[in-house]
Amino acid sequence: MPPRPSPSSASITLTDEALVAFARAGEAAGLGGLYDRYATRMLRVACRLTGSSADAEDIVHDVFVALPAKLRRYEHRGSLEAWLAQVTARAALMRIRSGQRRREEELSEAITVQPAATAEYADLERQIDAKKR
Repeated sequence: MPPRPSPSSASITLTDEALVAFARAGEAAGLGGLYDRYATRMLRVACRLTGSSADAEDIVHDVFVALPAKLRRYEHRGSLEAWLAQVTARAALMRIRSGQRRREEELSEAITVQPAATAEYADLERQIDAKKR
């Protein structure tokens, strides 16, 4: 039986199917090879959807951390890149939905004007006006 190539030494020449097989077998280098090959493209997908490079980086990190479990359900029906883009898009949309809810709550709290703050602001305006004269 010929020696099996190691994913770390040949990740550039290995097919997606071989890298998936290595990642499914628990070899970190298989997952690393997939990350090297697809992370930049998935970052673009997430950034386009979220509009934030910081959120996109978090999303891609989360996708690749969860990838070994997701690969167990992956079937080689289409391209791996398209499947990864779909997984990334779902993660981005979930983040957007949850973020919008947080922003709405924060916005409603920000709109509430505290009477004490209004009085302090009026006092500061009077002091500034007095100094200008």
